[in-house]
Amino acid sequence: MTEIKRLIFGFALTAPGSYSLRPFVVTCNWVRRWCAPDYAVGSGSEYLEHRSKIWVPRRDANGPYTEIHRIYRKPIDASFLRTCKTMAEMGNKILYGGNELYFRMSNPGCIQSPPSLMARGVYRPNANKPENSEDWKDQVDKIITQIENQVPLCALTGWAYYDPFLRFLYTIGSNNARHIKSLKFEGTIKLHLCSVDCLGSEACDDDLVWSLQLYIPFIQKFCTAVEKLTLCVDEDVQLATNMHLYPPGHPLTYEEALLPLLCNGIREIESLKEIAIIHGGWSPEDNNIDLRVFKPAELWFQKRTRKRAYNAVKELRSKLEAAEAAKNNTKPTCEFCSEDHIWAKCHNLCNFCGEFGHLRRTCPMRKL
Repeated sequence: MTEIKRLIFGFALTAPGSYSLRPFVVTCNWVRRWCAPDYAVGSGSEYLEHRSKIWVPRRDANGPYTEIHRIYRKPIDASFLRTCKTMAEMGNKILYGGNELYFRMSNPGCIQSPPSLMARGVYRPNANKPENSEDWKDQVDKIITQIENQVPLCALTGWAYYDPFLRFLYTIGSNNARHIKSLKFEGTIKLHLCSVDCLGSEACDDDLVWSLQLYIPFIQKFCTAVEKLTLCVDEDVQLATNMHLYPPGHPLTYEEALLPLLCNGIREIESLKEIAIIHGGWSPEDNNIDLRVFKPAELWFQKRTRKRAYNAVKELRSKLEAAEAAKNNTKPTCEFCSEDHIWAKCHNLCNFCGEFGHLRRTCPMRKL
């Protein structure tokens, strides 16, 4: 029965094929021209809807006929998980562990970081992520504590309030986050400097590389079962025209920007078995980023996974061999006299009454 339930839950809660699940958790009561659904399934900007038909028999003055209706339904419907606690526990493992969760980078502008009208007025905290020069580790530790303690939503730090990934972790809680096995992030590897080359940080989405640097502690803390990480890298379309004003060490190529993170920070995620770097954007076929420079980083995770599997098999084999050797070297011990033979062949019997369990000097029959 449990296996049948898993099959049914898998059909209802997992996206078909290679589609990813993109949660929308940043909500507001600000009226906009468009409203995002609770969940969207897609690869990049593509979304999927399941279509089915029903046939209804009808009859009119000309005779019988069949009326065809198209029915549109969401590919994933998790509403039945509210039925009971047992349903929720089993379903959450499949919902969060059986889907690839997809997140784009946030933007501090009003469209992606909208205000909300509350009882005390308009609420819109600062949506800008901390910069490299700031003490960002203290902020990360603070937000981790906020997510663990499930503080009120308005008490959440501003950039975590609007960040799709961090807001998602806050929404589902740490118990559900530990079921996540596959994460997918898409964003621009920014080579230009917003304060120099564009109209300001609100004109651009957050940098993919810096956002991943901030995400790593959260993945280590909450997503302890994550096994696959997919990065959809977009080109930086903003021209870098004032490079002479850039600080020393600012990356000028995609390799300089992303490779240090792949070779250091992401490797600290112990549960990670696979990493994939693919082209992103609205037209991935027109993306000119050379992904071959990141291939060694992908191969490193594959080698680590194979090495761990080899060591696990080797350790198991050693334990089995040790157990077999201990079994073969164990000598039988008589429970009656403690000598090296089994009790059925024991000759140390009572020669007064002829029974097992005692010697002649302790025979109770001699006292009668």
